[in-house]
Amino acid sequence: MKSKAVIVVRGNVGNIEYKQSATGGKGRAILSIATEEVFKKDGQTVKETVWYRAVAFTGPDGTGGLAELIGRMCRNGTGLEVVGKPKMREFVNNENQKVQFLEILIDEVDFLNNYGEPKDASAPQVAPQPVQQAAPVQQAPVAKPTYQQAAPQNQGFAKPQANANPFQR
Repeated sequence: MKSKAVIVVRGNVGNIEYKQSATGGKGRAILSIATEEVFKKDGQTVKETVWYRAVAFTGPDGTGGLAELIGRMCRNGTGLEVVGKPKMREFVNNENQKVQFLEILIDEVDFLNNYGEPKDASAPQVAPQPVQQAAPVQQAPVAKPTYQQAAPQNQGFAKPQANANPFQR
């Protein structure tokens, strides 16, 4: 049995960065995704935000793919759910220390709120306009159809012969 590590993260986009390969190969969209957890600690409500780094790639020809879709559909605050493979990355920071971090290589993405509309309070709220109802239209009564099974009729086909083999011509 093969084993496979999968991560599912549901949260809001914090930052999107799009990078194209210098050699004309695959491009990628790099996302910061925030999840928020609310819990009680010593009687106080505590909100804890955890950030994840996720990467989506373009198609083999440098166009299309999840990176392009995410680039068109996401903005800061967009709710989404990503499913992908975990990948440990490392780099050396300015203090010459090795830093490791977890990155999610996105396989699937699901947009959670209005396909690209930001989910924040600063977005303009549009008040619903009242809808005028048209006057009811008078229709003539329609007769209810009645269905009856017709008696079988001979449609001019020859009657089958008794003891006839249907496979013989």
